[in-house]
Amino acid sequence: MSRGRPPQKALDDALPIANRRGAVLHLKQEGECPADFVIIGSARIIFVRVKRRRRVNCDIREIEGQFSESIILLRSFLPLAFISCEFWVYSQYGKWRFFRIEDAGLLEIACDGNLLEGTKPGPPASTGTVSVEDMREPVRG
Repeated sequence: MSRGRPPQKALDDALPIANRRGAVLHLKQEGECPADFVIIGSARIIFVRVKRRRRVNCDIREIEGQFSESIILLRSFLPLAFISCEFWVYSQYGKWRFFRIEDAGLLEIACDGNLLEGTKPGPPASTGTVSVEDMREPVRG
C-alpha cells in the first residue's frame, strides 16, 4: 500500500530523463499499480517507479529496506528478456539515483539505463526463466 501522495515534482522531473530513452506511457495510479510509467525503447520495455527520499546518498540496502514493498511489486512483472523494471529515487534537492531491479537486488545504473562505470552485474537470475542469450548456447545433455 502506498503512503502519502504521489511525488508529483519527482514525476515531472523524471519525464525529460525518461523521454531521452524512448516513448513514455503514463500509468493511472489506481489500486496497487506497481509502476508510475513505462518507457518503450527500441529493444526494451521498462517499467519505472519513482519515489522521493530525503537523502539519496546512502547505501543501497537502506533504499531497498525503505521501499521494499514497491520493489516487490515491480518484481511481479513477468520476467522476459525485453522487459525490465527500474526504481528511481529523487531527493528534495534535485539529486537522482537509478536502479535496475534484479532477482539478487538492486543494481545501480546511470540515467541512460547503462551500468555505472565499475559496477558489475549481479549473479544470473535463479527463477528458471530463459533469456535470449541462454537460447543461443548449445544444449549439452
